[in-house]
Amino acid sequence: MERVADVSEKDRKERLAEQLRANIRRRKAQSHASRGGKADRRSGLPAAEDGHATAKEGTVSPRPKGDS
Repeated sequence: MERVADVSEKDRKERLAEQLRANIRRRKAQSHASRGGKADRRSGLPAAEDGHATAKEGTVSPRPKGDS
């Protein structure tokens, strides 16, 4: 027989997971609505093409000499 605390902890985790999923759905819907259904045109880091986030050669500037 499971202890009451174990059941409560399991219920709590399930409830929090569902709240997180609902929050993500809401935020996606808000983002989509604010763009009017158009593609996201923000600037920033490019999306990885092969599923891995890697910097392309020459995109990261080296540190100036003397900085640590």
